[in-house]
Amino acid sequence: MPGNIIAQWLNLPNVEISEAVTGNGSTEIYLHRDDSSGYICSNCEQRSFWGWDTRLVRIRDLSVFTYKAYLNIYKHRTNCPECDVKIEKLDFEERTKKRKNDGRN
Repeated sequence: MPGNIIAQWLNLPNVEISEAVTGNGSTEIYLHRDDSSGYICSNCEQRSFWGWDTRLVRIRDLSVFTYKAYLNIYKHRTNCPECDVKIEKLDFEERTKKRKNDGRN
């Protein structure tokens, strides 16, 4: 299963690589996941099975020696029964926190 070795290394469940594009010292890796288990609301984390349009997002960047590798995946807008329409939260996606600049760089 060499085509899915990056997903194995990163422990990404139900994810396969659909394409990898290399150029200018970096690699863009495009992931595809099985969405038959539904979508998770990014607000309340309730599961929904209704999704609309998608948008491509960069979910992780990796350094491999002197090269950069970026993981990209399509995320769906989902109709959460509690929160209305939200962008889905991927169960393997780390939530990034915005740091406040307090002048102590």
